[in-house]
Amino acid sequence: MIKNFNHTAALVIRFIVKYLLVLCLLCALAATVVKHFYEKSRVLVEGDLLHLECRTWGYPSPQVKWTKVSRSGDVEVEIVSGDRVTLDIFESVSNASLKIVDMSVDDYGTYSCVAQNGIGNMSDNEAILVRVKGKVLL
Repeated sequence: MIKNFNHTAALVIRFIVKYLLVLCLLCALAATVVKHFYEKSRVLVEGDLLHLECRTWGYPSPQVKWTKVSRSGDVEVEIVSGDRVTLDIFESVSNASLKIVDMSVDDYGTYSCVAQNGIGNMSDNEAILVRVKGKVLL
């Protein structure tokens, strides 16, 4: 009887270990990853184009949103498409490309891409500081 109990316990333990390994694998596949920007800051001049790409992947495919924290650091706003702002597809991910034309001093701030795939709210983000200088008029 003890021999049968040990055999059954071993089978149960093997099942639990296999279940946990499969669960860990599924969690890893469901993760959302954002690759770091190539630089931590960028300096532009008024009138320049800002083009940022959020290199992200995950399963299911993540949703991307862009945010900006102002120079003072007290307000974070979500960036949406508009007159000067275009959000586009990059590497098959919607909104992963951000373009802002005719940059102004007011556009100075820290820009972040946030990717989330909805599986257990898995998310990741990356930020870049964008400085905008006024044009020098001669």
